[in-house]
Amino acid sequence: MIEVVQSLSHLLKSFSSSAVTFATADNSINATGIGTGTVEAGEKFTISGASEPGNNRTFTAVTVADDKIVVAETVTAESAGAAVVLNEEYVGSFKDVSHFTDLVGSIAASQACTGFVDFSNDKENVDYTASTNVTGGTPAKISEGVVGYFARLRVRNGGTNQTSLRANLNGKR
Repeated sequence: MIEVVQSLSHLLKSFSSSAVTFATADNSINATGIGTGTVEAGEKFTISGASEPGNNRTFTAVTVADDKIVVAETVTAESAGAAVVLNEEYVGSFKDVSHFTDLVGSIAASQACTGFVDFSNDKENVDYTASTNVTGGTPAKISEGVVGYFARLRVRNGGTNQTSLRANLNGKR
């Protein structure tokens, strides 16, 4: 028997520029157009390419304006110059999967992305993560044995705006 655990149909976005700055005064990431059509308050995104290693990580948007994203996490001060890429990331909520033996599903995307299944025993800490790289236009299969009481689906965009994206995670008994 198969039962739906989580599903997603969301067009993940990206942004890239060598004019991105990071300001510690208000924990903001700044560049012309960085907040236009990329992420919304409460959403997660990943930064790569920053010259300061502490800025290459996943952030949570608190407020979003056309040229500024204020984040919940601490940023490291950085001037413009590095080729910075912002990739939106969908993060599902943890669901009880303790009554399943396996999790199966698929990700179909118009552009490259990475799918993750995070397992946790307490809904707070990620104890194990399985990942699947997805080539744009070629669906990828998810198949993982259950290794925790809870699991969630995560999908991180790969650098190009998605024009179609569907992902699903199902429990199998």
